[in-house]
Amino acid sequence: MLKSIHVLIISTIISSFMFAGVFMTELTDPQNSSDAGRYVELHNNGDSAVDLSAGWTVQRWTNGNADPTASSVVGLTGSISPGGFYIICNDADKFATTYTSTAILCDQDIGTGGFADSNGDDNMALLDASGAIADMFGVAGEDGSGTGHEFEDGRAERAAGVAAANSTWDETEWNIDNDSGGGDGNQYAPEGFDPGAWIGATGGSDDVSGCMDDTACNYNADATMNDGTCLYNDCAGECGGDAFYDACDVCGGDDSSCSVDVTFSVDMNLEGIVGDVKVRTSTVDGEYNPSDWFVMDDSDGDLVYTYTLSLATGVTYGYNFNNSDGSGYESGSYLADCGGGNYGNDRFVTPTENMSLSTVCWESCDACPTDIPGCTDDEAENFDNNATEDDGSCIYGWPDPANLFFSEYAEGSSNNKYLEIYNATDSAVDLSEYSLSNCSNGCNDGVSWDYPNSVTFDSGTILESGDVYVVCHGSADDIIQGECDQHHTYLSNGDDVYGLTQVGSGAILDIIGTIGDDPESGWEVSGVSNGTKDHTLVREASVASGNAGDWSSSSGSEWVVLDQNEWAYLGSHPHEFSTDVEGCTDDMACNYSEDATEDDDSCTYPSDDCTACDGADLGGQDCAGDCGGTAVEDDCGDCNGDGSSCACDYNGDANGDGNLNVTDIVLVVGFIINGNTTDGLVCTSDINMDGVVNVTDIVQMVSTIIND
Repeated sequence: MLKSIHVLIISTIISSFMFAGVFMTELTDPQNSSDAGRYVELHNNGDSAVDLSAGWTVQRWTNGNADPTASSVVGLTGSISPGGFYIICNDADKFATTYTSTAILCDQDIGTGGFADSNGDDNMALLDASGAIADMFGVAGEDGSGTGHEFEDGRAERAAGVAAANSTWDETEWNIDNDSGGGDGNQYAPEGFDPGAWIGATGGSDDVSGCMDDTACNYNADATMNDGTCLYNDCAGECGGDAFYDACDVCGGDDSSCSVDVTFSVDMNLEGIVGDVKVRTSTVDGEYNPSDWFVMDDSDGDLVYTYTLSLATGVTYGYNFNNSDGSGYESGSYLADCGGGNYGNDRFVTPTENMSLSTVCWESCDACPTDIPGCTDDEAENFDNNATEDDGSCIYGWPDPANLFFSEYAEGSSNNKYLEIYNATDSAVDLSEYSLSNCSNGCNDGVSWDYPNSVTFDSGTILESGDVYVVCHGSADDIIQGECDQHHTYLSNGDDVYGLTQVGSGAILDIIGTIGDDPESGWEVSGVSNGTKDHTLVREASVASGNAGDWSSSSGSEWVVLDQNEWAYLGSHPHEFSTDVEGCTDDMACNYSEDATEDDDSCTYPSDDCTACDGADLGGQDCAGDCGGTAVEDDCGDCNGDGSSCACDYNGDANGDGNLNVTDIVLVVGFIINGNTTDGLVCTSDINMDGVVNVTDIVQMVSTIIND
């Protein structure tokens, strides 16, 4: 019976993990995601409710990272009924504002930067209560861009025939819409998404599908599961109709009752063209409401493109130009004086009458200049195809780069990142002749920069001799900002190689990292594993120049590796780092330190009565005066001697004149008769070395004299 109970319990646990029926049915990245919250939709295709708070978690692998982002691992808190849905969003307020017509609310807001905030090239997983991956989207370690799991500016919806989770990515289980042309292309919220509904949902046995929004014209009061079928009266009162008020407040109108013709014109002579040049309206009175793209015309071949749109009067329109199929927008950084919107590249017009807008140069607020100074010699290194007037700047061989190199680098917590450049020359250097180039998570082709000249410096940006120039993240700590000279957002996360390069020639003056494959977390520096990750690096004072692109020649010994968020040396260079260790260097002292290389006068010694520094008895002094020592006097009275200083020469030379003769015999006879056998006499005259001077010794002395 007990065994049967155990089997039943185990079977129940296994069933709750293996047959729970919870899996991902929709991943979203709306084109207008800055205004509409992103979300991930879970669906329970099983017959029983699942308590997600029992240990279910979600996680995300950002871009091509092999490991999931730690901050993306989030435990779920709610439960999901059979046939029901569970919405995980990055902003509950934006979600509620955007998807008002669905009557669906976000079940769990986990904030931005995590599982529900992907930009379409990430990999995501749902983990069950055992910690195992229950459902997987994408391939961990593979950037989604250009793959079957890219849903950038669109969405990924589970195919209708999928009935259960899959721990292994299967491209055939998903329908993908993205801005690269996949599926139905890019999608805007709310019309492109259906939270709380899925094409493959069947619902639980007790659920009633239907529209649950009581403001809809087909509201079903008996519905327990929203099936995404809600319809609404249009401006003409037709349920599900598509009539709406035009810009002239006419129901079903075409804007013609109050519209005027506006002709747009853009000069592409300096930019050149890639595919079609197009125009569209992007916003209407500040609300994102993009029109179709319209191909502009260059009828006379002068590269000035025009197009006329019919727009309503009194309405402010944002509009964009585009120079390729879908991605060639103008950069908002060049339109600060005339652009705006989310990306800074919306131009604006408020029509009042038929009008032709002034022709503007691509990525400029003004017309293209007629005279463009530059190098007009196509044999020169810096030939400028756009130049119309030679300004004498032609270069016929790039000058040798100045002696600039990276003196400090930081990959701190959050956005506390910077690069410090040092001028090691004896004169000022114009940084506009140099740039920073980089690769993100390894270089795409393994041999060249992903982003050459990604950071440039304005003409006249002078770096004085012996001074430093700091490029930091715009949201770095105030301590860093106090030394920062220029902002750049995309600094290294530890595995992004950065080089100091010469503009034009591309010569590498210095590099941190290696142009090649992604090192995963970071590169080793001075014996510290992943030293470029979560550390501050300071160049040794002995380094006099950059590594010219050879990272391996400098990574082993040219850097001091400090802890993360250590910025004490920022703003100047060079710095001396002492290797001396202070302490007591006398091995006779109580506090002798084997590691000390420099004596700090801190040595303490035992007292004369042989009491140690800590009060312990060290034993009495030996003959050398050392407490507890083992030295003793030898037979000659010498401390720790070997007895050699008083050794005897048993040669019979009693008077010590260096000769053995009759005088010595007479002297010895006298000593024997008088009983005066002193130690000295024994030592010299005891020829047979029996310890006594007697007649036997005299006989041997006589024999020695006779036989010479």
